Amino acid sequence: MHSAEILSLLKDVRENLTFPRFLWRRRRLLGRLDAYLHRWEASPHPAIAFARKRSESAASLRIDIDEISVEKASNGFWVRSWVWVDQKALLCFELQRLSTAREILKTLPPRTRAVFLAHCIDDLPYQTIATDLGISVQDVQREFAAAMLALSIAIDPD
Repeated sequence: MHSAEILSLLKDVRENLTFPRFLWRRRRLLGRLDAYLHRWEASPHPAIAFARKRSESAASLRIDIDEISVEKASNGFWVRSWVWVDQKALLCFELQRLSTAREILKTLPPRTRAVFLAHCIDDLPYQTIATDLGISVQDVQREFAAAMLALSIAIDPD
């Protein structure tokens, strides 16, 4: 149930509690409440129960208690979950990526490196870089694309 549905339900509850003489409204409201509660009280999909059992032994994985959604795949089911990421591990990961980027920048041809640094570090537009280096804007775009491709492959080879 989305927040808009919950808000609508709560408004109906408030309205129906203030007008007790409208029995049909109370029945409609009870029907909505029963339908909502049934969705959450029903047994979860077996894949969710299995995933919860497996996540108990994994300190870095959590499946919400109210999770009811699964996505069928050709050979199983996907169950949504949360993965814990330690801040120190994240910092180490980012430092490793930064170190890799620096190493790749060192291996780029001088003009490619100059274009990349001028655009990303000095925040210069392509036209200014082209004028400064005495090349066309298309050449600047080509060199920048080559640098981005090399960095992308090195940082995330998948």
